[in-house]
Amino acid sequence: MSSALFTVIANAFDGRNFPEFQQPMKSFLMAQGLWFAIANTQPPAAAVDERKAWDEANTKALGYLQLRLAPNVLSA
Repeated sequence: MSSALFTVIANAFDGRNFPEFQQPMKSFLMAQGLWFAIANTQPPAAAVDERKAWDEANTKALGYLQLRLAPNVLSA
């Protein structure tokens, strides 16, 4: 799956290229079914199944985002 990420988002976010980074990353996360975790807040703890799905999607989305951060951004 990460090879598709590197194909779709060729350049890592380096702190200066957000306009070029934003749309391809959003599209990638949408294609992976993960955008809802970015676009929505975490469901309340009482909604156990929704919360579990959101937590899993949020973790995956964060991982994909971190894979495309330049070292200077990731360590900041």
